[in-house]
Amino acid sequence: MKLSKILSRIASMIMAVCLLTSSGMVSAAGAEFTGEIKEIGGESTGVTAVGTEMPNFRSPTGIIGQFAPSTNADVEVSLPTPEIGGVSTGITAEGTEMPDFKSPTGIIGEFPEENGISPLAIDDVVNIKGTPLFRESGVGAHYYAFSGYGTSFTSAFANIKLPTGFNNANHSRNGFVSLGIYGSKHGIDLGLINEGNGWFPVYYDVGVKAASFPEYIAPSTATNAIITVKPINTTTVHLYVQFLNASGQNVGRAFDSDIPVSSGNLTMASNGRISCRFYRFASLVPMPGTQDNQSDGTYMTGGQTLNCQLYNGSSYVGWGMTSSNVTNAWKVSSSKITLTYAGNNDTYNIRHS
Repeated sequence: MKLSKILSRIASMIMAVCLLTSSGMVSAAGAEFTGEIKEIGGESTGVTAVGTEMPNFRSPTGIIGQFAPSTNADVEVSLPTPEIGGVSTGITAEGTEMPDFKSPTGIIGEFPEENGISPLAIDDVVNIKGTPLFRESGVGAHYYAFSGYGTSFTSAFANIKLPTGFNNANHSRNGFVSLGIYGSKHGIDLGLINEGNGWFPVYYDVGVKAASFPEYIAPSTATNAIITVKPINTTTVHLYVQFLNASGQNVGRAFDSDIPVSSGNLTMASNGRISCRFYRFASLVPMPGTQDNQSDGTYMTGGQTLNCQLYNGSSYVGWGMTSSNVTNAWKVSSSKITLTYAGNNDTYNIRHS
């Protein structure tokens, strides 16, 4: 390199240092800084940029204070979290009444004798946790998990993986995958029913009224259903059902409605919350008026109740079988149902064979 070019570069460097020092950006070594730091690139140019819009955009930046619960069933969410599907819409749904209805949900403390029950109904009770709270005979293989009674929780949530195998022998049984709210007298089943043509929302105010909503039937692409159940007041509960496809996208119509229930069962505590238990179950129940032949070849397999959680008013907490929030769990007709659980997941297969 020529000497003239070297000298020119040295001169440029010296000039740059002088400019920075005089502007306050840097100070001479060992000297106390007294200059003013000027903002770099912060002045408005008066030029507005619109850019190319990206309508389907995803970013990890969220809203302060919002911590949506994970759909990973093994994760227990305990941070401040908005309640999913638990807000009263003010819309009341009556549904299509089902006058002849059968459910395995019984009355706590009642264990009726098996007189008149088909000899092909096994109906043995296997305790999983705590003690069984009730047993209904002749309603097929099933299982239950209950929380304790009180006001600690305001709603229950689960991600239901719809059973991949289903055969009800030409409509001889109804399949149920459900959550529920149990008051001081009886339960209120809130979940999904399959009469042989697909899954759709249903409720049963036990011993009082049952109704279904077939217009909200799961599309053929549905693999899962998000369900939230919540007591609103002493005569109203809320059910939220949203079907999802294998990619986790919403499909079908969301059911998001209040449901009227009988009075005298749900009671309001002094803290303004409803006293109740939350529960979940899966069952394959014979049609009303028929005997329970547990060798009829019917089955409901590949089902899972995932990410089971309870909402305490500000956050979700785990509701898995091994958590303290499940106080009672049991299964009936143990040779006809397999049940495994891990974290906040239940996996079950019912085979009447």
